Formats: sequence, C-alpha cells, structure tokens
Amino acid sequence: MSPATVLTFDGIKQPVAEWALDYGIAPAVIVARLERGLSVEQAITKPMVTAPGQKLNDAVFNRYIRRRYPAHAGLITFNGKSMNVGQWAKHTGVNVTTLRARLADGWSAQRALTTQPGAQGRRRPGGSPTLRP
Repeated sequence: MSPATVLTFDGIKQPVAEWALDYGIAPAVIVARLERGLSVEQAITKPMVTAPGQKLNDAVFNRYIRRRYPAHAGLITFNGKSMNVGQWAKHTGVNVTTLRARLADGWSAQRALTTQPGAQGRRRPGGSPTLRP
C-alpha cells in the first residue's frame, strides 16, 4: 500500500494522499493504520496527534504534505475552474513556488490566486515587510 493507493469512503474514491490532505493526516499514518487492520473510516478520520494532547496544526500539516508529496497536492477550484498549482501558476502569472507557499501558509484559494506578487511587500530577514514604491 502507498500514498497512491485508491480508497473509497463515504461514496468517494481517491488516493490515500488526497484523503490525507482532506483530513489532516500524514499518508504514512493512514497506510500504517490500514495495515494494522483499522477500517478506512477509522484510518482517515481519527485525528493525527503529534504529542500527547496536541493535534497537528493545519498550516504545518499542509506545508509538510505539499513538500513531501508535491505530485499529490490536488486540484484547486476557483471561479468554477479546477486546476493543479502548476496550471494555476501559468493561468495567473503567479510563480508556482509562491502559490504553494501561500496555500501551505493557509491562504484561501481566492487570495492566493488573485494577489499579485509584490502586493504584500517583500520580507526582510528580520521578518518585517518592505513596501515597494
């Protein structure tokens, strides 16, 4: 079993990596749970715990999953169109790395796709933005 293995849950079929994105669980955790005999529902809906009492932050998880499984980042639907990050980058003129970083940081699809580069100001090493003239 791998992140590309297709699972069916609640009438929907998609790869483990997509279920991981939907439910905030690392694909390796889902695979391990299934191999231990858990049902598909239990494997994908039980929250992932990073330390006793702490759940993995969504932004941290999204960053992890997109870096580890970039081919499984999925489709982004905006204004009735569904495309992957690379296709949206070509369509909007926003760099693919910029789009991935924005989405990993929790930006909405609308904000990530419509904010033009430089509109937010650039970050200096100290973290404060410098605005362009």
